[in-house]
Amino acid sequence: MVQRNKNKQNEVIKVKPIFAEEIHENLDLQDDALKAWLEMLWLRPACALQKALEMKHFMRFFPFKGPAADLGCGDGTHSALICGARFNPDFDMYLSINKMRMVDDKVNDHRIHFKKADNENEYFKGGDPYLFFDKNQYEGKINYTKEPQNKFSWGCDLADALVKKAELLKIYDRVSVNDLSKPLECPSNQFSTIYSNVSYWMDDKKLLFNEQNRILKDDGISVMTAQDPIIHSEIALTAIVKNQLNEMGYSKLPKWVEEVDRGRIAQTTGKLLSVDEWNKLFDSTGFEILYHGQFMSRDAYWQYDLDLRETFPSDVALSQDLNSMGSEGAELRKAWKNSRVNHYFSKWKQYFHDYDNWQKNLPRAWNFFVIKKKGAKSWADSIAAQHYKK
Repeated sequence: MVQRNKNKQNEVIKVKPIFAEEIHENLDLQDDALKAWLEMLWLRPACALQKALEMKHFMRFFPFKGPAADLGCGDGTHSALICGARFNPDFDMYLSINKMRMVDDKVNDHRIHFKKADNENEYFKGGDPYLFFDKNQYEGKINYTKEPQNKFSWGCDLADALVKKAELLKIYDRVSVNDLSKPLECPSNQFSTIYSNVSYWMDDKKLLFNEQNRILKDDGISVMTAQDPIIHSEIALTAIVKNQLNEMGYSKLPKWVEEVDRGRIAQTTGKLLSVDEWNKLFDSTGFEILYHGQFMSRDAYWQYDLDLRETFPSDVALSQDLNSMGSEGAELRKAWKNSRVNHYFSKWKQYFHDYDNWQKNLPRAWNFFVIKKKGAKSWADSIAAQHYKK
C-alpha cells in the first residue's frame, strides 16, 4: 500500500515493500531466468540466485521504455539477461577471467574492490578477478539462443576492461568509461529508463541522483538495487560472528570468516542507506518511490555469503585448464557445469519461490526501487499501481 507522510515542506511517499520470493506470476519465465543466471554464474551459484531474485521485480517493468541508460554496466552480462537475452550454455563469465595463483605475500589494503585480483590473497581481500580481459577467449563465443528484447542507448562503467567486454555483447548503442562520482557524460532529458545496481556504492549519492534527474525525461523512471544496512548489523555471517565473538571463544574474526567476507563489509561501511534514508535522498533530489521491492531472505543471504567463495580460485583454474585441453576438456567442463547448474536449480527453488511465507515479517538483505520525478506521471505508473491493489 502507498502511505503519504508529510514533511515540513515536502510530501514524502512511502511504499510498502513487496518480497520477490512472494512473486509467483509468470513462473516459467522466472524459472528460465534462474536457470539462465546459473548457467552464467555456475561457479558462484548463490550469486545467480541473488540476481534472479532481483529479476523477479524487474520483470514486472519489462520490456522497459527506451531510450535507456545502464549506469555501472559492468561486463554487460547482467544487463543482457535483464533485457531478455539468453546465451548458449557454452558462454559464461569465466571465459575471460584472471587465473589466480597462490602466493605467500600478504595484502594489507582492505579497500581493493576495484583492483584486479592477480592472486588468491587479493581475491580474498576483495579484489576483482573479472577485470582481466582476453578478447580472443571471449569474442567468438558470444552466441545468443534468444535475442534481447530491449537494448540500452548508453552504458558506462568505471573499469575500462569491463566496458570492453560489455561492448562485445551488442546490447549498447554506445558504451564508455564514466565515473559515477562525477557528472554524467550525456545531455539532459535523454532517457525514459535508467538502470543501476551500483548506486549504493557511491559516496556522493546526492550528486548522482541530481544527475539522474537531469538526464531523465519527465515521464521516465530510474530502476536500482541496493544492499540494506541490516546486512552489517545482523544478517551477514561476519555480523553474526562479530556479535557473538566472546560466546564463540574468539578474540577477533577467524580467518574463515574473513575469507568468506572478502572485504565486502569494510568496502560498504558508511555507504549503505536505510529505506528511510533512501526516501529522504530521493525527495531531496526531486524523486519519489513508485515501487519498492525487497529480496534475499536471511537463509538465501547466508548461502550467498558462503557461495563456494573459498573454492572459487581453484574452480576457475580447473575450468580454464579444461578449456585448454581441446574437445575432451570442453566436454568434461560442459558435464561439470551441467551437473552443478541442475543441482543448484533444484536447491535454490526453496529460496526463489516462498509459498510458505516463513520469513514474512523479516526484512530482506536487498532493496529494489523504481523511482520517478516527484509529482510527474511516468510510463510505469499503471504497472506499479496494479501490484499495490492488494
